[in-house]
Amino acid sequence: MTDPIPSDRTLILDRIEDGAFAVLVGAGERELVVPAEWLPGEASEGDVLRAESGPDGGIRFRLDADATRARLERMRELRDSIPRGPAGDLDL
Repeated sequence: MTDPIPSDRTLILDRIEDGAFAVLVGAGERELVVPAEWLPGEASEGDVLRAESGPDGGIRFRLDADATRARLERMRELRDSIPRGPAGDLDL
């Protein structure tokens, strides 16, 4: 079985399902579903998380606030680069 954690250990918190499961997305859009309780308490959808080895040999997730801010800025820049259509009503 392949390791579901990307080699750079970076994952994006895509969503929380039923308040119980976190869906994390890594390289190649691979999804990893983990119990939501494994996440840092301040994590929210869209945040960048780093997977690290825990003291017990398991996996723990750390919020990377700098990477999250940089990701949001890149998304804003991309959004702002999209050409705007004409203003006003559209006839379909």
